Order: sequence, then structure tokens, then C-alpha cells
Amino acid sequence: MTASPTALGSVHDPERLSALDGYDILDTPAERGFDDIVSLACQLCRTPVALVSFVARDRQWFKARVGFDACETPLSQSVCSHALGLDDLLVIPDLTLDPRTATNTLVTGEPYLRFYAGAPLHTPEGIALGTLCVIDHEARAEGLAPEQADALRALARQVMVQLELHRAVDNRGQALAAKGRAEEQMRLATAAAGIGVWDLDVTTGDLRWDQRVRALFGVPERGVVSYETSFLANLHPDDRERTDAAVQAALDPEGPLQFDIEYRVLAADTGEERWLAARGQGFAEAGRTIRFIGTVRDVTRRRAALASLSETEERYRLAARATTDAIWDWDLATNHVLWNEALEGAYGHAPAAVEPTGDWWIAHIHPDDRPRIDASIHAVIDGAGTAWTDEYRFLRADGSYAPVLDRGYLIRDAEGRACRMIGAMLDLSAVRAAEAALRDSQRLLGMERAMLRAIFQQAPVGISIADASSNWTTMINAQAERMLGHGVGVPGEDRYAGYGALHPDGRPYVPADYPTMRALRNGETVREEPMRYRNARTGEVRRLSVSSAPVRDEAGVTLAAVTVLVDVEDRLRAEAQATRLATIVEQSGDFIGIADEGGRVEYVNPAGRTLVGLTDGAVQAAKVRDFFFPEDLPHVEAEIVPTIMEGRSWVGDYRFRNFTTGEPVPVHYNQFSLRSPDGAFSGFATVSRDIADRKRAEALQDLLNNELSHRMKNLLAMVQAIASSTLRGATDVEAAREVLAGRLIALGTAHDILLGGAADGAMLEAVVRQGVGVQEAGGRVAYEGPDVEIGPKPALALALTLHELTTNAVKYGALSVPEGRVTVTATVIDARDGPRLRIAWTEVGGPRVTAPSRKGFGSRLIERGLTAQVGGTLSMDYAPLGLRCVVESRLSEFQSTA
Repeated sequence: MTASPTALGSVHDPERLSALDGYDILDTPAERGFDDIVSLACQLCRTPVALVSFVARDRQWFKARVGFDACETPLSQSVCSHALGLDDLLVIPDLTLDPRTATNTLVTGEPYLRFYAGAPLHTPEGIALGTLCVIDHEARAEGLAPEQADALRALARQVMVQLELHRAVDNRGQALAAKGRAEEQMRLATAAAGIGVWDLDVTTGDLRWDQRVRALFGVPERGVVSYETSFLANLHPDDRERTDAAVQAALDPEGPLQFDIEYRVLAADTGEERWLAARGQGFAEAGRTIRFIGTVRDVTRRRAALASLSETEERYRLAARATTDAIWDWDLATNHVLWNEALEGAYGHAPAAVEPTGDWWIAHIHPDDRPRIDASIHAVIDGAGTAWTDEYRFLRADGSYAPVLDRGYLIRDAEGRACRMIGAMLDLSAVRAAEAALRDSQRLLGMERAMLRAIFQQAPVGISIADASSNWTTMINAQAERMLGHGVGVPGEDRYAGYGALHPDGRPYVPADYPTMRALRNGETVREEPMRYRNARTGEVRRLSVSSAPVRDEAGVTLAAVTVLVDVEDRLRAEAQATRLATIVEQSGDFIGIADEGGRVEYVNPAGRTLVGLTDGAVQAAKVRDFFFPEDLPHVEAEIVPTIMEGRSWVGDYRFRNFTTGEPVPVHYNQFSLRSPDGAFSGFATVSRDIADRKRAEALQDLLNNELSHRMKNLLAMVQAIASSTLRGATDVEAAREVLAGRLIALGTAHDILLGGAADGAMLEAVVRQGVGVQEAGGRVAYEGPDVEIGPKPALALALTLHELTTNAVKYGALSVPEGRVTVTATVIDARDGPRLRIAWTEVGGPRVTAPSRKGFGSRLIERGLTAQVGGTLSMDYAPLGLRCVVESRLSEFQSTA
């Protein structure tokens, strides 16, 4: 079991130097965390010198030091470099006797170093960066006590914790957490070691004790302590004078500024006597001592333990039995090896089956590792070294091999000959598994971080993170940079200068108004605050929804603010457009409806509901087929519906069914399909127009066309009758010509009404006079009533009706005989629904009247023409003494211009 001394090549190993550079620790200022560690190391190991040493390419540099003036030395003076290849402590009891250090100028000359103990500083990957070492000016044949060695190892781990804090500086939250853990570990380490810490401000006299010191002196956990009343007063009377003298000597700026003493205290609360070991270090500045710090621990048990060596040896034996390491003791002179019980517990080898020789042990090393291990251990034995460590595979009793880390320490006699070697073999199976798991965990962590960063950068919303200590934006994703027009590194307040951020009411933001600043300064959480923002790069103003929240540590202190920006400009514009479209649809006079792909009605606008008599509550229960008459459904389902589902539209005149009255509603029907974003059919839509007025107009036009034909015939007949009547009573041809011409001109004037001459409206009396034409001019038709204005269409209809009545009266009624007369009477009547106009045609003095056996076109025109236009009532009374015709409707209908 051998290990060669660390070669110079390991000092210059590129991987080791790269790892050291990665911590960026060389030539950094002193830090209290490291200074406390070396001070504690001096006190625990009872040495005047302690160093945190990093072995660089061409020097060793001290991050923290006590009792050593230089901050670095060349490699030729380095003792720490010899510990780089070790897994555990390097202890050299006498530096003048070890061939590695005997010629070192720090040993042969000032400051005459004699004892060295160093714990390697290993990275998590197992790379040695340097050591935490303690040094004495006196040789120590006994080396370090076990508890001192354990404390030195623990403090070396604390050095690495401090280094990890440096490497985590880019993540402040992580660094704070790590610092907290380090401080907690330091606190736990001191607590586990039973160490109390005291700190005296020499300038002000303020004395601070931690809880452990207070407990040792028996004073309350809270309250002010002082040097006179709390410290000196509680010392044992026999120790008080010498202890005070030692303190005063340590405070002398001209002295070593060190304090190392053991004394007794009488606890203030119980009176119990305890032995305490105190170590302290003074710090001077400008020729005067300004601070005095140190530790104190209870050594009552240690003093009792020193009185009983056999008890100590028994504890050591029990510890060897309790450990899981296989501990071996090799007598080199006899080649006899003793193993503890862990050889069976860890590797399955029963003591009875183990040959107690070095040959048995070497034979159980894996064949591929055996030559290397045999050579390395004998190199130490045959050389001048005292420590050996290596890794190899050791054969278990079940035939499998366990990876182990073996460490041995050589004992030499006075002549320097190797006589005994003691070591411990640690099973690395769990360590290797943990390392593999750690690698997997680190790989997953790296992947998760990359995924989170990708998500952060590719998020469809803008995200920025501002640091509370500087008010600077430290992170911003691509979307936020596009929205704002700037990236990271912009001060929290200054970044808004000159940018057009406005409140909804038009007020510009001041820096303190911004959600990010309110979250950083006030701890406010802002949710979806509307903001108008002018992009710093493009100048475009868009509306944003801004949310910001503080990020706090465990103590509730705001560390940063995370701000989320959502561009709502397009959405708000779409909503406004949708609102405008909805308003148009709601206010449209056309029928607008939507149904799903199954024909279930989803929406009908107000005009549509009114058109078909559909109540608001009945819309959702209706289907498309409910809008049609049963006899129309076969055509709808066979022609219209398939056309729409194929993606085409159907346009034509059709009819709806009024849900309330059951009456047909003529419409110009335009139905088309709705499509989902993927182009699939998703429903029906229609925009249909009420064409009832058009249908009525068409019917009236047909009526007018028929009337025109009928009138032409009547006109010719009337011309003939007028001509015959005129010529029968004429005395000479010239007189007959003048009378006939006048009557024909009057007839033409009445005919102008038929052709739309009164298209802009007319007075009622004029319409009556023109309607009866030459008959009125002859004094045989009289008009009585108010002279009110009526609309163009009602005027035409009334003129046609009067013309028809006049023609019939000329042919068959009162105007067919010379003594017959006609009276047209108009009356405006007050009614609940408004004023009504009644027009009565009354014939007298004509032939006896009999009701016609059938109704010709003229009769139908009289009964339907005017009522169809004004929506009123008309009655025909065929009284024997003369026809009476009465038409009545609301005055507003007569005056309509539609």
C-alpha cells in the first residue's frame, strides 16, 4: 500500500490550473469569511500560523493568513504543493527531517518553520486547488490530535464553500442562498465542535458573545455583556489575574497579538466549574489595537480524558469498530496485517477466512490494477514519504469488485526505516453511484435551464427582469425588446426618458409611475395595467397590458421585479371592429341570421325577429326549417341546403313564415356557408331583405298596366261618346268643333294624372276636379270639403278611382242623363289612432240603380286600387236612387310619400 509524492507535473496539470482559474480567486482582496476560517484553524490546532493557500502555475498565493507576513511565495518554497495528490491530510511532524522540505529556505532560514499539517482543497470534481494548512515553529512528533484533524478537514470544506460563493456571483439569489448556507454550516460546525465566538471592539469597549459563550459563562442569552462584569467576574479566583494579564498582552500592538490560554470559570447561573480553552487574535491599525476576536470551547472533558489514556485508547478502538471503512495495520517487518470488523461488513470477508498478510491483500486487487498499486505503495515504503493514497478495485467475497479509495500513513523508526503502515479503505461504490447521479442531475439541470431560457426567449409575451439594487434591466426577452425597442442594460428609470408611455386618459408616465418601478420600490403587484407605448426604435404607438410583481427573498426583501408586457393593440382593434360590425348587424333593417352546422339557430338580429314575428326567447329553440312553410321544405332541403354545404351560396326571391301570424313574408333570400379556420363547413348564414313593398309595387304596376289598357278603351269610347253627344246637339259645324275640342282638352288634362303628372303630390280638391275631368267643368260634379294635401301615389289612385266612377256614371249612372248630378264630399274625422280622411261619392237624378250581376275590371279597380294604396276601407252602396261610394283611411296614409 504505497503512494508516491506529488510530482511537479500535477502542479502544472492543465485541468487543475483551469479549475483554479474558474474560481477567479487569485489576487482578490481579503474577506472576512476566509479570515475567520484561518483564525479558527489556529485556535483549534493550537498553531501560530494558518494559511488558505492556492497553488498556481509559478507561485503559491494566500487568500487568508495568520502569523505569516508574505501574501505569496515561489513554488520552490511551497510545502502545500506536496499535498495536491492526497485525498486526506498531509502531516509532516518535523520539516527538517522530511527530504521534501528539509532544504526549503522557509525551513532553513526565517521564519524557521518546523511543523506542517495541510488539508487539500478539493473541488466537487476531486481536483486539488491548494490547502488549508496550519504551521508551527516547533516540531510536533505527535502531529495533530484526532479532533484537531477532523476540525481542519471541516474548515477546509468551508473554504470550498466560500469559493463556490464566488462562482455563483452571477446569480445573486443563488449567491445569497449559498452564503446563508455557508454561514449556517459555519454556525453548525462551530456548534457541533462546541465552540463559542467572542468579538471585542477595543475602541468602544463593546463585547459580543454568541449563545455558546453565554451558555459556558452561565449568563442570559440576551442582554449586554462586558469585559469586567461578565468575563473577569465569572473567572475562577485562582485564574483571574493570569488570564487578565494574558488578555492585556494580546492587546499590546507591539506584541504578537495572540491569545492562547486555558482557565476555569464558575457559571453565573449554576456555579458549576468548567475548564475553557480560549484562543484569540488581535488586529492593529496605525499602531493601536482596534479589534480582538477569538473562540472559546469547553475542554473540561478533554482534561479528564488526558488523565486517562486507556480510556482514550478504548474510544479509538470503538471508533474503529463503528466506522464503515476497512482499517488495516501492516507490520512491515513481519508482513502481518490486521483488519477491523468492517472488512467483513463492507466486503464480506470473514476474519477466519482472511490470511493476515500483505500478500493476501495484494492478491485481492483486480489483476489490471495490481502492478500499479504494488509499485506505488512500495515507492513510498522504499522512499522517504509518509503518506500514500490511491484508487483501485478490491475483490469482494461474492466475487464482484468494489471501487475503493485506500489511504495509508507510514511510521518510520529513528533511522527513517519504514516499520509500520496504518490505513483505511473506503468503498466508493456509493460515491461512484452518487457521482453518476450528480452528473445526470447536472445534465438534466443544464437541459432544464436551457429549456427555461428558450421558453423565456420565445415567449409570445414580453418579459423583463429588473434588479432592485441598481434599478437596471438585467434580462429581457426577444418579444419585449421588439415591443419596447431596447434591450438589457437600461436603467430602470432612465430607460423611460423620451419614450411616449401614456395613461389611458392621455397623461404621460413619470418614472415613478411605471409598474416596474412601483414593484421595485413599493413592493406593489400590478395586474394588467393599460398603457400606450411609443416604440423607441420604430416610433409606433401601440396599446399594452402591463403586469409587474416583486421577487422577494426569505426575509421579504425585494430583490427584483418581473414585468410581463402583452401587446393588446390588435385585439382591441379587432374588438372595436367586431363591436362596429355587431352594431351594424343589430341596427340593420335586413334579416340577418346564423345557424350551426346542424341547422340550429344561434342568432337573429332585431329586424329579422320583427320581420318573422320571432320573440327573443324563442330564437335559440328555432331551427332553419321552422322559417319555411311545410310545402316549401322539400325544395329547401333538396336544393338550397346542399348548395350551402358545398360552399356555394343561394340567392333568389323566396318566402318566410311569420311565427306569430303564420302569414307569408316575401324576402329576397341570400344564404351562404360559414367555414372554420381549417376550411370545414361550420354553419349557415343569411342576409335577406323584406320585399313586401316591392311585391305590392309590382302588383300595383300590373294593376296600372291593366288599367291603362282598360282606360285606353274607355278613352276611345268616351271620345266617341263626347263626339256623338256634341254633334247631336250642335247647330252648326263650327260650334260643334269648338265644343268638342274643349271637352277633349279637359279629358287630356285628367289623363295626365294617370301618367304620373302629380308625382310630387297634389291638393285634394285639384285631384278631385282633375279626376272627374270635363264632367266637373260642366258643373255636374261638385266638391265639398277641406283642401288638404295628399301624397303622389294616393293622389294617382284616388284620381283613377274617381275617373272610373265618373266613367261609370257617364255610361250608366247619374251623368248618363242631363239632369243627373254627383257630389264628392271630403271630411277629416278625429279618431284614437289619429285623424282619418273620409271621401264620399254620391250620385242623384240618374236612372234607377241596380247592383251589377258581375264585377268587371272597373269595379275591381274601384274596390281594390285605392284601398291597396292607403290601407283603408271602401264601401259601394247600390241604392235605387243613386250609387254611393265611401272610402276611409288614416290621413297619414293619404299623405304618405313612400
